[in-house]
Amino acid sequence: MHAPELFTLYEELKTAGEQQLAKLDDENPDAFIHASETRESLFAAIQARENELANLPPRTRAYIRDLIQAILAVDEELQAALTEASERTLEELQGLQNGIQALQSYGVDSEAPAYYVDRSG
Repeated sequence: MHAPELFTLYEELKTAGEQQLAKLDDENPDAFIHASETRESLFAAIQARENELANLPPRTRAYIRDLIQAILAVDEELQAALTEASERTLEELQGLQNGIQALQSYGVDSEAPAYYVDRSG
């Protein structure tokens, strides 16, 4: 594999991470999962060619190192966004649970009919 092809893999990995962030912000889980799968396949392709990095010129390795740092920065943003989305979802679910409990508290425990039923209307 030539160096430009390695660049392409790393650049596509970074782009897929940025797409994940965007899809998470858009609340589009299908597109988020697709971007995740793309990242996984790109990462596997990079790992399969890991031994080629040692044979590249120092300047090329430095460029790839910079790409890796950019990928890690995107990963940190993604982790923070996922944590925030998870906490937000948990808060929403707790709010729903509180609402369900409030509604249930108005119910009666017995099967006896209520005393004050408007039978005239």
